[in-house]
Amino acid sequence: MLSAASLESCWSQAWKDWFDSDAPEVSPIPDGYSTALSTFHKLLLIRSWCPDRTVPMAKIYIAETMGKQVR
Repeated sequence: MLSAASLESCWSQAWKDWFDSDAPEVSPIPDGYSTALSTFHKLLLIRSWCPDRTVPMAKIYIAETMGKQVR
């Protein structure tokens, strides 16, 4: 059985790995948030935690919202 401390350690490592990835905007968000969050909410998450990746995530949001023909 996992203790609360070991679960916290696993969660922290998953989030750290996501944060440290080269492109978190296209990496799966830990703890099921990839499917739970809308693209707009993912943009807000990226903007909050990885401000240097805001523009690539904004492009994903715009393409999804307005269609692939918009660049």
